Amino acid sequence: MVTRLDDDVQITGSLSVGGTNSISDGSVTNAKVAASAAIDGDKVEHIDVFSTHFGLEHDATPSTGTTYSFIVGRARSAGTIRAFRALLLDTGSQDNTNDFDFELLTEAVGSDTPTTVLSSAVEVDSDIADNTAVSGTISSATLAAGDLIVIQVTTPATITGANGMYAEVVISQNAT
Repeated sequence: MVTRLDDDVQITGSLSVGGTNSISDGSVTNAKVAASAAIDGDKVEHIDVFSTHFGLEHDATPSTGTTYSFIVGRARSAGTIRAFRALLLDTGSQDNTNDFDFELLTEAVGSDTPTTVLSSAVEVDSDIADNTAVSGTISSATLAAGDLIVIQVTTPATITGANGMYAEVVISQNAT
């Protein structure tokens, strides 16, 4: 038997509900959760964005034929890689044979060998508009607690007017 109420209901005492309960998406907003709600941190997803400009000024031209590799973060707990993006502030006139190849890697605790998490490098050249992020395709999104997150770029043998390398990774992880 189903009882349906098509009006507002206010309960001033306790409510005990049995069985499986669900609420509609969007029905609980931030404003409806009291600051004193005492929600455990392990029930909250934390989003982190780690980024790098590879140790260069924002509009600096990098060295040719060089691989820049930076540890940008460490997973505090198990998590998931949500996105990876790379860009050049100015793509110059790089042709398709002179791509900047960006990689995202992780390095497990106890390992000294980083492993790529992308299906292929993110290639940026002059076919991409200046200051436009190019997203990578993530093939291995799982992070373990303690994993190092490494962003790497290999510059082409010839650089024609390109500068301002930047890359970022977005991860979600459980609170610790």
